[in-house]
Amino acid sequence: MSKRMIKTFLLAFLMILTSCKPDVEEIVSVVTEPTVAEHRVSFYGAGDNLIHNCVYWQADRNAPGEDFDFKPMYQMVEEDIRSADISYLNQETILGGTELTLSSYPLFNSPQELGRDMIDLGFDVFSHATNHVFDKGEKGISNTYHFYEEQEAVMVGIYKKEEEPIKIIEKNGIQIAFLNYTYHTNGLSLSDNSDYYVPLAHEQTMVSQIEKAKTMADFVVCFVHWGYENHTKPNEEQKRHAKLFSDAGCDVIIGTHPHSIQPVEWIGDTLVVYSLGNYISAQKNPVNLVGGTIF
Repeated sequence: MSKRMIKTFLLAFLMILTSCKPDVEEIVSVVTEPTVAEHRVSFYGAGDNLIHNCVYWQADRNAPGEDFDFKPMYQMVEEDIRSADISYLNQETILGGTELTLSSYPLFNSPQELGRDMIDLGFDVFSHATNHVFDKGEKGISNTYHFYEEQEAVMVGIYKKEEEPIKIIEKNGIQIAFLNYTYHTNGLSLSDNSDYYVPLAHEQTMVSQIEKAKTMADFVVCFVHWGYENHTKPNEEQKRHAKLFSDAGCDVIIGTHPHSIQPVEWIGDTLVVYSLGNYISAQKNPVNLVGGTIF
């Protein structure tokens, strides 16, 4: 029985008990009360897209005489990516492109065809605030930013100076705000006169931005590059900041960086995914070979 039917039944029952005539306007207001429309958004989230040299070598072999073709490596998960209303990927490595010479660990640079193929597969949202974001300096940042400017996709984690770090997508009548932070950048940074910035994990700034995002959208999702590499449990800083984000109003926290799966828990009404592990990489340790997705 719907809430409207229950209210109508109770009103009739009260009329019989009290033998009184209710106000006609009151009856009409109860009977015609509109039901609340239900809105749903399905979400697919993937972890670290960590492009070592053997990954882009394989993509090169997949497209002889052309550019690169990464899509065959993701064909087993393509249906999941496409089936969600919003699909998210942590793009661990910068998309500086072949102009800057491709490279692997410790200073990564990936072809922009990778980004093209990920968008073609169905990814809508990409995070780039990682410890490798400055691996190719100002030019790597600039090339990556301009690549996404020309795409029908949302990128968080790299911004022009004075640009709002809160990105909002409206889907099925629901507004979702996305934020992205990294806890370190391997000791690298941009010059003070750079045209760009990457959000670092400063507590007061993160809290104020989450609180602001909560006033702008129905839900707030934070992508956070944190924790210790190769660890399967969150450290104390992750736990403390997860509570901090929850108290500020964040609805979903998705962690990246450890390259291993870490637990999922609820902190109040906030869903916390401490780490999804690797999505693709050439890491060989058993803990790095198992990745997770949220769907």
